[in-house]
Amino acid sequence: VMQQQFERLNLVMGEVRDRIDHQEETIRNLRGGRDKRQREPRVENENENEGAGKDEEDLRSEIRSSRHRR
Repeated sequence: VMQQQFERLNLVMGEVRDRIDHQEETIRNLRGGRDKRQREPRVENENENEGAGKDEEDLRSEIRSSRHRR
């Protein structure tokens, strides 16, 4: 059972890595040559992290639900 969970975790982590790679490529394409430009100072926003951890919780939920299917 632990081996199956480990394999599933590796699969999910591989999918996450693929999504991140795709997003990074999309961001590079959208920015074009603007990466070299100096960025404006960052302004802190107290509501910015309001949804933080949602993707992580979705991942946990997906893993839990896959365990129950077996």
